[in-house]
Amino acid sequence: MYHYFLENYENLQFRKAKDNYKGLRKAQLGAVHAIASYFTKENSNQALVVLPTGTGKTAVIMISPYLLESRKVLIITPSILVRNQIAEDFRNLITLKDINVLPEICMNPNVFELTDTKIENHIDTIKHSDVIVATPHGAYNLSISTEIKGEFDLILVDEAHHEPAKKWREALENFTNTKRILFTATPFRLDNKKIKADLIYSYSLSQAYEDKIFGEITFIPVKIDANENRDVKIAVEAEKIFYEDKLKGYRHSLMVRAGSIEESKELLQVYKTNTELKLEIVHSRLSSKTVKTIINKLKDGRLDGVICVDMMAEGFDFPNLKIGAIHSPHKSLAVTLQFIGRFARTNADNIGVAKFIAINDEDFVLENHKLFSQDAIWKDIIINLSESQITQEEENQQFINSFTLESDASREIINEISHLRPNFHAKIFRTASFDINANFPEMGLKIEGVLVNKENSTVIVILKELVVPRWATTQSELYDQSYYLVVLYYSHETNLLFINSQLKNENLYYMVADAYCGEDSFQKISRNELHKVLGGMMNFEIFNSGLQNRVSNEESYIISSGPDVSNTYDPATGKLYAAGHVFCKASNNGVETTLGYSSGSKIWSSTYGSIKEFIEWCRINALKINDKELVVKTNTAYDFVPIPEKLIKFPETIFCIKWSNNTYSNPRNLILKGKISEKTILDIELGISAVTKNEIQFYCNFEDTSYLYSLSVEGKVTSVQKDNEFLLQVGKHQQRLSDYLNGNPLEMLTTDLCLVTDGELAKSNFKVEQFVPDLIKEVKWEELKTDVTVEFGSTAKSGMISIHDALEKLLGDVGYDHLIYDHGTGEVADFIGISITASEINIHFYHVKAMKGKTYNNSVNDIYDVVGQSIKSIIWLKTKSVFRTKIISRNKSGYCKFILGNYNDLVNDLQTNKVSKAKIIAVQPSVKFNHKMRDKIAELLAATNHYIKHSGSANEFEIWGS
Repeated sequence: MYHYFLENYENLQFRKAKDNYKGLRKAQLGAVHAIASYFTKENSNQALVVLPTGTGKTAVIMISPYLLESRKVLIITPSILVRNQIAEDFRNLITLKDINVLPEICMNPNVFELTDTKIENHIDTIKHSDVIVATPHGAYNLSISTEIKGEFDLILVDEAHHEPAKKWREALENFTNTKRILFTATPFRLDNKKIKADLIYSYSLSQAYEDKIFGEITFIPVKIDANENRDVKIAVEAEKIFYEDKLKGYRHSLMVRAGSIEESKELLQVYKTNTELKLEIVHSRLSSKTVKTIINKLKDGRLDGVICVDMMAEGFDFPNLKIGAIHSPHKSLAVTLQFIGRFARTNADNIGVAKFIAINDEDFVLENHKLFSQDAIWKDIIINLSESQITQEEENQQFINSFTLESDASREIINEISHLRPNFHAKIFRTASFDINANFPEMGLKIEGVLVNKENSTVIVILKELVVPRWATTQSELYDQSYYLVVLYYSHETNLLFINSQLKNENLYYMVADAYCGEDSFQKISRNELHKVLGGMMNFEIFNSGLQNRVSNEESYIISSGPDVSNTYDPATGKLYAAGHVFCKASNNGVETTLGYSSGSKIWSSTYGSIKEFIEWCRINALKINDKELVVKTNTAYDFVPIPEKLIKFPETIFCIKWSNNTYSNPRNLILKGKISEKTILDIELGISAVTKNEIQFYCNFEDTSYLYSLSVEGKVTSVQKDNEFLLQVGKHQQRLSDYLNGNPLEMLTTDLCLVTDGELAKSNFKVEQFVPDLIKEVKWEELKTDVTVEFGSTAKSGMISIHDALEKLLGDVGYDHLIYDHGTGEVADFIGISITASEINIHFYHVKAMKGKTYNNSVNDIYDVVGQSIKSIIWLKTKSVFRTKIISRNKSGYCKFILGNYNDLVNDLQTNKVSKAKIIAVQPSVKFNHKMRDKIAELLAATNHYIKHSGSANEFEIWGS
C-alpha cells in the first residue's frame, strides 16, 4: 500500500540556514533531531516541544510526519484561522520548499481541512488523505469514530498549552497506540494545570533573541489624568505611533486587544470617533470566510489594523503586526507571551521595533513583574518570565523522572506525579533516623503506588479508599472511591521529616513516622521553633491568629480574623494569652506569600504547587526551623504575644489535667461492647496518677473500667496496658483513645498557672496572689456524724454516714430552688445547687473528695483531685445554654437526681434571659480552718482560686473543710 510520507522520506534535507541560503534554523534543527531521537525508543507518552513564537514551529510540525514515516497524520489547531493557515501551507508545501527541506519536484500531500464535526460525511475523503487538519471538536469526533480513528499513527498538536482542556485531553487520550507530539511556545497556564507530556526539547527565548528571530520590543506607557478617558488616550497614541512608523517607511499594522466582543464593538466606535485609522473586528463568532476576507484586507493594506478578542493571539503568522494597543491586559502569562510573540517576529521586509501601548499601571502585576510600569523594560521582563517558567518545567520533569516505582502499581502512576499540585502543608517531626526503603504502614486503604526518590529523600504514596455509600446496604457492591496523596520529605541537613497528607487523619502522621523513623524515634516541633518559619520576611499582615488563654475559661481559645488582627493586641495580651496558631501574609524577597503554623507541629500555606515546589518549600522552612541564630520580628503587635517553649521536663507543680477545648466542643462517642454508645469521652473521669520529670501517668475511669495512660515530655500518649484501652468513634472510623489524644492534646496547669500541652510550656506572666484562709468554710462534720474517710455509700463505722449523705442534709437547708445529685462518671459536680431570683440564676457546684491523709492540711493527694475537678467543671458554666445542654444529657443518661425542684422547671428556667452567676465549692475535710498548712497545699488552693476567679465563668471559689 502506498504511504505518502514513507515514500517521500528520502526527499528530506536537513541543511542549516547560512548567509543567503535558506535552510533550517538552529531551533528547528534541534527540535527535529529531538523528535527523531525520542521515537527511536518505545514511548507511549506524549512528546512536548517548546519553540518560541517566530522560530518556525509550523515547519517542524510539517517535517514530523516525513521524519517518522507516518501513514496518516492529524494536526490539531486551536482556531479556525490557524487551521486554515496550516492546511493551506501543508497542501502546497509552501514553507518546506521555501527553506529547501523538500525539493520543488516533491509531490504535495493530500490535505483535508475538517471544517465541520460530521465525520460520517467525510469518511472516504479522510481515508484517502495524508493529512487531516482539525480544531479540537473535530479531532474529538475523529477520536471516537471506531471506523476512522485507527487510521492515524501520528497526532500533532499546535499551541499545546491547551492540552489540559477537557476536549483536547479526551481527544488525545482516545488515540491509543499513536505517536503524539505537542508543540507550544508557552508550556504553562493561568490555572496551573500541567501538560501531560515528556518535555523533549526547549529552545529559549534569549537564544531566539540572539538569533535575531525574536525582535526588539518597546513599551510605550500612556499617562492619564483623573478626568480623561483611558480608551481614547490609548487610541490617539496608537494612531500617532502608526503614522510615525509609516513615515519611516515601515509597513506596520496595528492590533487592538479587547477583552470581549462587546468591548471590541465599543472600541471600534472609539477609534472611528477619535482617529482616522481603518479598523475591523475579528472574533471567534465570525465565519471562516469573513475572517479570511478581513485578514486579506489587512495584508493588502486596505486596513490599518484589526480589533481582536484573543483570536489572533496564537498561531497566526503575520510579521507586519508591529503595534499593539492593549486596552484590556490579560493576566495569563501564557496568553501575554503569545500576544507579544505575534509582534516580535523578524521574518519580513520593512518592519521595525515592536511597540506596545497601554496605560501606565503600577498596580498590574504579572508573575511578580510590573509589566505596565513607567520604567518597565519589556524585552528583559518577557525573556525572564518565559525562561524561568520553562526552566521550572524542565527541572520539574527531571525531578519526576528520578522517582522509581516501589510497588506493584502500574507505571502510569509515575506520569501522573507531574500533574499533582498539593496544597502546601506539613506535619513536622524531628528524627535522626529515616529509612526511605521502609514499608508504608497498613491503614485499611489500598496502596495504589509508592514512588521513591532517594536523591531527594522523598516518598510519594497514592492511597485509594472504597466506602459503601450511606444509601446502600453493607452487602452492596457499590462503592464511593476516593484517592489520597501522602508525601514524605526528609531533610538530612536538619533531621526534620515533613509529612503532607490529603487524608485528614491525625493518626496517619504517627503511623507513618513510626514506620519510617522507628517507634518513639521522633518528636514534634515546638511552636517556639515553628515560629522561625516567619523569619526573613517583612510587611506582615496577620489575618488569622489563635490565642490560648492560660487563665480565662470564657474564651479559652480566641480566634481572630481580619485584614490585620495584630492591631488589636497590646502588652496586656501577652499576660493573658500565649500564641496558639498564626496565619499571615508577608513578602519574601519582594514576593508575597502566605504562611502559618500551629501547636500541632504543623505549618501551612494557601499555595498549591508541584511536588518539586512543595519539597523546596519544605527544605527552606527546615533550614529556618533549625537556625539557632534566627530572630523573628513581625514588627506588628503580634510580637507582644509570648510563644510557647519546648518542654524539657514536666514541672513538679502540675496539679490539674483536662481535655482540650476541641474535645469539649466536639466530644467523640465511646465504643462500648463493640457498638457506638451515647456516652462520650466527656463521661470518662480523667485524673493524674503520678508526675515525674519525663512522664505523667494519668488514669481514665468509666463506670467499672479503669485504664492507665502515659504522657511523655514530647507530648505523646501511650496506653500503659498496651492493647487495653478505650475506643472512640471518630468520623467513619474507630480510634484508640491514645491515638485521639495525640491529635487532641491534653492540657495541664501548674500552681503558677503555666499551661503545659502538646510537649510545650506556655509560661504565665501572672503573679498568683497568696492563699487567704478565709476561703475555708468550717463544717462541723462530727456533729453530722460523718466518716470523712468515705466519700459516698455506706461506712464501716457504726452510726456514721458518708460525706455525700452529710452534705445532702446540709444543702437541703440552704434554700436552693433546685438541688441535684449528679455523682457518677462524667459528672458536672457531685451536687449542684441552684437558686433563682427575679433577675438572677445562681449556680453552685460542689465537688467532694474523702480525706485520706492522716493529718489536716498535710496530704497533697487529698487536694489534687478535688481542685482538678473544680477547675474542669468551669467548662459547663461557659454559658447557660452549655449548662442546660449538659443537664439534659446527664438526665438522659440516668443521672441528675433532683433532691429539690424538678427537671422540667430547671430546663425552662435556663432558657430565660436572667443573668447567671456561679460559685464552685471544693469539699475536702482534710483542709482545716485555722490550722498550719503545707506550702504546697496553699499553692494549689491559691492557684485554683486565681484560675476560677479569672475564668470569666465562675465568680467565686470556696473550700468546705473542717
